[in-house]
Amino acid sequence: MRKVSAVLSLAISLAMPLRAAESIPADLREAIRMRMDALAKVDIATWDRLTTDDFTTVLEDARLQTKAERMAQLKGETPQPPAKQLQQRFARYGDVVVDRLQLEGGMWVITVWVKDTHGWRAAAAQVTVPPEKK
Repeated sequence: MRKVSAVLSLAISLAMPLRAAESIPADLREAIRMRMDALAKVDIATWDRLTTDDFTTVLEDARLQTKAERMAQLKGETPQPPAKQLQQRFARYGDVVVDRLQLEGGMWVITVWVKDTHGWRAAAAQVTVPPEKK
């Protein structure tokens, strides 16, 4: 019975996601910071390097946007200060991390990060904007 309890405890602890930024590897924290800075500065080369080739975003209007479409959109943007972050939570599953980020104004961005031979890169994202108040 003790062996079953120990195995069950281990399985539960391995399945539990990480909740604190301190538990996230330093190289992933740096990749997240660099990619956010790249968006603010419209640094397409850095954003491209930190994004997988098959990256997609589900936009707030439910459209699916490819990496190529996002890069074309970025080319038309002007640099701006990064949005203020209100809260951020992480869940790690091996070489995959789900980043849940709430920005000022209530927007949520969920980004799936994967670690591959190029390091940590964003593989998918979903943007949710709160409804306009009437």
